[in-house]
Amino acid sequence: MSQDPILIVEDSSVLSDLVRDLLEATGFGVVQASTSKDALALLRESRFSGVLIEAEMPGISGHELVDEIKTDPELAETPTLLLITGDPDPSTLPGGLALEDCVHKPIDPVELITRVRAAVVKGGQEPPPAIATTSPAAPEVSPAAPIPAEAEPPTVKVSRTPGRGKIITVFSLKGGVGTSTIAVNLAIALQNMWHESTVLADLSLESGALNILLDIMPTATVDELASLNGNMTAEAVLQYLAPHKSGVSLLSAPPSPERAELIDGASLRKAVGFLRDQFDYVVIDTASTFAEHTLLALEMADHIILPLVGDISSIRATTTALDIFQALSIPDDRVIMVFNEIFPKMGLSRKHAETSMSVSTMPLPYGGAKLLDSINLGDPIVQSDPGGAFAQAIDAIATAVSHPGGEAKGKARSGDLFSRMRSRIKS
Repeated sequence: MSQDPILIVEDSSVLSDLVRDLLEATGFGVVQASTSKDALALLRESRFSGVLIEAEMPGISGHELVDEIKTDPELAETPTLLLITGDPDPSTLPGGLALEDCVHKPIDPVELITRVRAAVVKGGQEPPPAIATTSPAAPEVSPAAPIPAEAEPPTVKVSRTPGRGKIITVFSLKGGVGTSTIAVNLAIALQNMWHESTVLADLSLESGALNILLDIMPTATVDELASLNGNMTAEAVLQYLAPHKSGVSLLSAPPSPERAELIDGASLRKAVGFLRDQFDYVVIDTASTFAEHTLLALEMADHIILPLVGDISSIRATTTALDIFQALSIPDDRVIMVFNEIFPKMGLSRKHAETSMSVSTMPLPYGGAKLLDSINLGDPIVQSDPGGAFAQAIDAIATAVSHPGGEAKGKARSGDLFSRMRSRIKS
């Protein structure tokens, strides 16, 4: 079945072409419009499987375009809309849109592709099949070579010596800086490095996409686990995990944003506690907010990975996050800052970012086409290109959070971070 194209509404030709190239490399057809007026004309003439709209455009802004589409009877069949924005404020988003409907600037290829694929599915269409943007040579196979036996399906692997595992939370107050990419690759790096049980928990509850990055179709999700309430046991938790061929297991986010509202903090805390008791490493991906589930993941963490990119808004968000960490008594030695070079030689350099914030960071170099392939194919780059610079940088982060000498010396003061956050806001 042929796929309807994606419509990009963006007045910047540079950004529009960048988004086009990323989507076309992933198998999508693309149509570009430079004004809202042109976009409205195209929407009345043709069908699209998704629409990406720049928030800040001259004339009719992206916010106004969204409102016009939603209120025009002729455009009632328009599929899911995504807003390209630099600094979204949930209170100012157009009607019907939430943070999970935003693609943040600077554009993170992971976020862009996962958001668009999810929007296409939400709109009732199938996304294009994964294709590689590079063309590795096929291995030569002898005509007489026997057909290899079918590999055994992956299974959930728990710790051989149950006890208190280590929790690593990946968090940023700004979206689009690579938290999901880091979380997935870090979990697999830990599994490969130590051959100890590792689980990924997708606590980006309203917009989680770790299953896409791992090419897993989960049969159960965290909201279903939370619904067990008082009946939750360590053994029951394992039934809600999806195994990956790497040996890592995944606790998937809810399939839709509204399901996130059904997850209470007490059940989530209990579930993460069971994971910590049964796995050597628990890697948690979080949303870009200080919501209750995020605060829980930060409170329980032995290490917090805090990514940033080379732009002013990311540095500002990172500074704010560090200030809040300090107010919540999260020790500095639990936080590992990572400078993610999403695009090569663009924006502020790592040195400039470190100087402006008076901090040190670990580098995560530009991944290029190989990283895009890994996203597109659901094959994390630490597996597909283990000798590359990106994978080696992930290995360095994995060593920092797992080496016996890298144990965090400090612990947060006792108490619930969510309660302390509410107290701070009220003061």
